Amino acid sequence: MRAVGSLVTGARSRLRALAVRVVKRTGLVPSDTPDLRGEDSRLGASALEADIVVFFGDTVDALYQLEHWYAAFRAVNKAHRIVVVVQDSRVAARVRRDAGLPVIVVARIATLDGLLCRSGVRVALYVAHSPRNFALLRFPSLAHVSLLHGDSDKTVSVSNQTKAYDFALVAGQAAIDRAGQNLPLFDTSRLLPVGRPNLDAEYLESAARPTPPVRPAGRPTVLYAPTWRDDRQVGHWQFDLDLRLDVARVAAALAPDQMLLVRAHHLVSGGLGDRPLPANVRDVSHV
Repeated sequence: MRAVGSLVTGARSRLRALAVRVVKRTGLVPSDTPDLRGEDSRLGASALEADIVVFFGDTVDALYQLEHWYAAFRAVNKAHRIVVVVQDSRVAARVRRDAGLPVIVVARIATLDGLLCRSGVRVALYVAHSPRNFALLRFPSLAHVSLLHGDSDKTVSVSNQTKAYDFALVAGQAAIDRAGQNLPLFDTSRLLPVGRPNLDAEYLESAARPTPPVRPAGRPTVLYAPTWRDDRQVGHWQFDLDLRLDVARVAAALAPDQMLLVRAHHLVSGGLGDRPLPANVRDVSHV
């Protein structure tokens, strides 16, 4: 009976492994789960030709967090070589298409371990407080730096996971004060205020290429960019816009030559939707 039980257990394990391989190869992995279709066999005994690793273990659903930094990473890459390490082949395809940066897909920790041991990488960057970051955070040979992809008073901005990084780059003093008030036993000297260099890099890139203007040249403009709110969730990482602004009242208070741009967070479904807008207000949520 024990022999039969062992055969049954072994058959079930093999069938389960086969099912996993079939799901991966046919692209049927859910969009919110990394497909782990790694390039581990190709990477073999190779080394990373980079000084900095940008680690992104999540899926296309969260790719907007990384996209914010493409321009800044391209600028840094001119002086310090960057490689983007992901765990989803669908993410890799998008990053290769849009970022203009080297990308590899690593599925196994052993592969990542070998790559780091054979390479001169000394810095790892992270754009979100993803639990999957710990696949790389476990390596002590790197300086781990949190960038995040925005700054707000939401609880995620004072996540206890901040303590896991050697340093965190923040926009300014407000972020330092927020951490000091909400993170016990945390040394705020590990928070380095740098402004938002990703916006600077995007501006410099956009200034160098002809693009249709979001607003008429020379017209004074006010930007209102609210983030999502935890209590307005309507689906998987989708939130209703909680507009804490009387758009019509603001529009009426603007001078004739001024305009208001409203940009909802990526996770807010539909932006302003079908709301009627005054002539001097424009929804740029999807621009």
